[in-house]
Amino acid sequence: MIERAVALGARENLEPGDLPRHIVEWRGEGQPPADASLAIDSLEREAIERALTRTGGDKAKASKLLGIDRSTLYRKIKRYGLDEQG
Repeated sequence: MIERAVALGARENLEPGDLPRHIVEWRGEGQPPADASLAIDSLEREAIERALTRTGGDKAKASKLLGIDRSTLYRKIKRYGLDEQG
């Protein structure tokens, strides 16, 4: 996910400010924050939205840009309700 966020980001590298604070502050001790998966979902959704924008909505090109299978992209688009955005 981090690699995809870098690939789709405006800058070459992610900065700590690009990630939710609780993820940045977690030091790997014990369990990750309870809402870490929500933060990852948020990053994933944003990456998909950016890829679709960059490709003009072309899902085949967006899946290649993201490095995921087209069927996976379709499933995630549905999961995040992006198919309802037009």
